[in-house]
Amino acid sequence: MRDWLRNARIDKGITLAEMAGRLGITSGYLCEIERGTRQIDMALSMAELLSAALDMPLQDVINAECAARDKLPLTVARGKRRDLRTPSVVTGTGS
Repeated sequence: MRDWLRNARIDKGITLAEMAGRLGITSGYLCEIERGTRQIDMALSMAELLSAALDMPLQDVINAECAARDKLPLTVARGKRRDLRTPSVVTGTGS
């Protein structure tokens, strides 16, 4: 969840519909961005649009996004998962 984005928008008194209009996207898409289900790896172009729409320095947008990402749980692809309770055994051919 991108609480920083929702809070910044609300603090500036911008509605979801107004913000979506400033960004040139639908309200539904913006809602998904705020929930963190879209733009999971936020594109720089979206960060620039958010910076302009919120009248916020780009570096502040990037810092807020990085801080939010640090709070997300790590996800590992199904085929790459391994049991961390059992150490991996590395085998080699030896000489």
